[in-house]
Amino acid sequence: MSDDIPRAPSNLEPLPAELLDIERRLLADGAVWERRVPSSASFTQRIRSVLQEDSMRDSEIPAERTETLTDDTGASGIGSSSQRGWRPPSRWRTLVATVAAVVIVALLGAVFATLAQNHGRPNAAGTGPTRKPQTPVPVSTPALPPIHLLSEQPSTTNQPGIPIVGQSNPQIMYEYADNGPGPVLRRSDDGGKSWRDLAFPQSTVSLGALYLAVSPLDAQNVLLEMDVNIPAGGVCQVHADARNANIPASGGGTICPQMYHSEDGGTIWRPVSLPIAGSIFGNGVVFYYNSMVVQGQGNRLYARVYDKLTATNPQLDIRILSTTDNGASWHVADASLVKQAPHVCEYAATPAGSTLFAVSAVSCIGTSDGTLWRSDDAGANWTRVGPAPAWVLISGPPLVAANAGGDPNRPLLYAEQMPSPVTAASDISVSTDGGKTWQNAPLAGVPAKAQPLMMGSAALPDGSIVTAFSGAAPSGVQGGLGVPTATPSLYGSQGDVACYYWSPGASAWKSLTPAIPMLPSNLSNVFVSNTSARIAVTLSIGDISTSSPLYTIQPFA
Repeated sequence: MSDDIPRAPSNLEPLPAELLDIERRLLADGAVWERRVPSSASFTQRIRSVLQEDSMRDSEIPAERTETLTDDTGASGIGSSSQRGWRPPSRWRTLVATVAAVVIVALLGAVFATLAQNHGRPNAAGTGPTRKPQTPVPVSTPALPPIHLLSEQPSTTNQPGIPIVGQSNPQIMYEYADNGPGPVLRRSDDGGKSWRDLAFPQSTVSLGALYLAVSPLDAQNVLLEMDVNIPAGGVCQVHADARNANIPASGGGTICPQMYHSEDGGTIWRPVSLPIAGSIFGNGVVFYYNSMVVQGQGNRLYARVYDKLTATNPQLDIRILSTTDNGASWHVADASLVKQAPHVCEYAATPAGSTLFAVSAVSCIGTSDGTLWRSDDAGANWTRVGPAPAWVLISGPPLVAANAGGDPNRPLLYAEQMPSPVTAASDISVSTDGGKTWQNAPLAGVPAKAQPLMMGSAALPDGSIVTAFSGAAPSGVQGGLGVPTATPSLYGSQGDVACYYWSPGASAWKSLTPAIPMLPSNLSNVFVSNTSARIAVTLSIGDISTSSPLYTIQPFA
């Protein structure tokens, strides 16, 4: 029988006994595949046909002839030769074919099983596989330190520069000033008990203004800007922000801004180049530290850049930059935003996740109706939310972003409504849905007629907002808290300032620091520091009635 004779599958003979068990297993596996992958009506029949053909081919191939081995004399015969006998190569072929078929089938089964696992079963319409929905990965929230009434700690008085307290470590503090007897740049590692001077990265002979910012993620990471006065006809070697020395200085000449960065607390300074023209510090001499200029989010820092500065307008439009290398290099985080809203006035970053909020307006000076924007991918894309709450840019930070319970997927946005010049606790509002709707804070929990000081607003790790409140104290008590006043205020006429915190949905504010007597206008900053173990609050108090104010650092822990 020749191998060329066609064999119809309908006339198949029974398989040999040694292949029946293999056939049964193959058919059983095939039934499983048919349930998981697109069907093939003849697949199992073709497998059976191939196995049957191999068996029939074995019975049709002639036996190999016997090889006769002759002896050394060359004679041949039964007596002088040995035969290897009939070797059935067809059985070897059958065995090899069977093993090969089993291996191929096993590989196909593994492939089909993987496809079924990755793409799911065929959809109801039979048009192909549908992707199996991924199980959401639980978001781990950090362990939050307990919140309780803090105790007043010993203060540090007569400080010659504007204090900055490390948010990640309240024991690390900086001071800077560009007035009085000379420029000040120094650091403390023990909460203000002792200080050491830091070297300036360049000469201060022609120093016009000095600015400093501390990363909220790492108190060792600081940014420094030195505005140097360049005489008329001089050259400004700008390496920080290419404003091309267009800021006029009094008496002629120009102001040349130079920006530096240090990752070791101010020991080594390196020049910083920004991708756009502008300064993250604005213009002019100020006696407080704007803690919202540099904001942290995970391992990322954001900074606002004033990019339309003039000698008379220190705050105009801003741009938003980000960095992931502690400030050594910066990138724009608002490219798509400025295409839709060219006049951006303010921004806020949630501490966790990747959510940003921004406010745009017709004009960024004074009171104006604004538009609220949101990004959930660190500034790559922006979406218009709707009207922004009423706010006044020049009064202080109008936006504070937080995370409810520390959850990166639950952003909160606080804003101070400005219905009248005299504010109250209920003027602080919060949005839990990204700015679509707003809820006002209650009046309960703070002294009657107490006024919030928004320059002291910050978020606690659980998402609560901390705000300093001032209010006239009744005779003999502080803030209506029933604490006797033993001595007059050291900072001016009798008054008091205390910090309170509030969580969305709570019916009242809660005390975070005791009230201390001071002139409320002397409060420069409220620094809220937190570690995994505790929360600390530090007040910066300065008499801004003079051109060279001295500051008091008042910690609570």
